[in-house]
Amino acid sequence: MSKKGISQIKGPSEIKIGETAWYEVTRIHRLEDQPKVVTAKWELFKKENGKWRTLRPKAGAPPKVGAKVPITITNPALVNQELLIEAYIYEAEKATPPGLKVRIMPAEKKKITREKSMIR
Repeated sequence: MSKKGISQIKGPSEIKIGETAWYEVTRIHRLEDQPKVVTAKWELFKKENGKWRTLRPKAGAPPKVGAKVPITITNPALVNQELLIEAYIYEAEKATPPGLKVRIMPAEKKKITREKSMIR
């Protein structure tokens, strides 16, 4: 049986907490799947006990669907973790490829500066 669905996605391999990164489908297995790419579903997985577990989006957040989607990681507990981002048409394979492993980096620290008071 020949493979079907999405065979590759592209996007940054590192995401900083709070920043938005864009990911898109770049290759499919069969030409007849091309019209279905616009309805591709996207999922994030985290490795736990040797298996990939699906990360649930925040309550009320719409599911990621399309050929190109933005992804923003906001959970600071995921810093320095490796996630798997995957787009699929039929079912998720939880593998690379078609998925892409992504490292979550800490946000840049904002430096607070204070002006010295000129009151005497």
